[in-house]
Amino acid sequence: SVARVVRHCFDDLKLERVEIRAGVDNKRSRAVAEGLGFRFEGTLRHAQLVRGRFLDMAIYSLLAGELPEQVERAL
Repeated sequence: SVARVVRHCFDDLKLERVEIRAGVDNKRSRAVAEGLGFRFEGTLRHAQLVRGRFLDMAIYSLLAGELPEQVERAL
């Protein structure tokens, strides 16, 4: 389903960049980004307040011209 959203962002909305942000300890969400070919850009410290505490967020991105075959295969 994430692959479909990515295609929609690039094909229909004509976005240049799509980001996925996941808690640094959220291995499953990070695996989705990595499995679709998103590039890890870094960590935002204390970027999101969740249940009364701040979490560090891992940032992944994909640019329109970089659409990997992982996204196509996932459709």
